[in-house]
Amino acid sequence: MFRGVFLLLVVLCLVAGFQAFGTLLAVGPVLLPAIAARCWTRALHGQVLLAALFGVLAGAAGLLASFHLDLPSGPAVVLAGGALYSVSLIAAPLARASRAPAWQRADQGAVP
Repeated sequence: MFRGVFLLLVVLCLVAGFQAFGTLLAVGPVLLPAIAARCWTRALHGQVLLAALFGVLAGAAGLLASFHLDLPSGPAVVLAGGALYSVSLIAAPLARASRAPAWQRADQGAVP
């Protein structure tokens, strides 16, 4: 039941994206928030919540940049999502390493 509803929503998002952005830019707003969320957590519920948050942030940032810098909206949204993914790719491993116990950190020597 939920799988069918989920697939229907994904297809609707892609079709709407094809109309709004064009074929090549339609996949970016769908995939970039999801892979950025994957950098931060492995739990499915956390990924869904973070991907939704990242999607809203990327959309808002892209549209604001589009308005103020007189850029096309589709590429601006995708660039904002790409920037969010780039930050997540760098910051998430650093955040995980700082939360790890001292005996698990790679920069520590052998455990006595």
